[in-house]
Amino acid sequence: MVRLLSTLMVVAALSACDMVGHMKETIAHLNQAAESIEKQPGKQAQVVASYENGTLAAVTVTFAEPPAVAVDELGRIARKAVIETFKAEPGELIISLVFAKEVSAISGIQEPACPDASGRPTPLCN
Repeated sequence: MVRLLSTLMVVAALSACDMVGHMKETIAHLNQAAESIEKQPGKQAQVVASYENGTLAAVTVTFAEPPAVAVDELGRIARKAVIETFKAEPGELIISLVFAKEVSAISGIQEPACPDASGRPTPLCN
């Protein structure tokens, strides 16, 4: 009997705070914001949001392949999409661009060249 009452209390508490519903809604907003952002620069974006005390604290937009758009323009595009999707402006908007190492078709991965004292490139950076 005690076990049944405990289970009912837990179920009632979880349904009252509706954490699962909030998570589903947040995931839908993240996907919708990513789709909206991708339309203008034409590159796939990943959107992550963090909340503090129910407030949209930060949104990070990551491009795995840097788009040919200025960063300030990316910020405007992302901010507009986030505000329209979440109906709130985040405390911080972080734009992240990923630059992968260049790959040479002949030799595989090409290491970045760092100049030595004379200005000539060296194979490894320290």
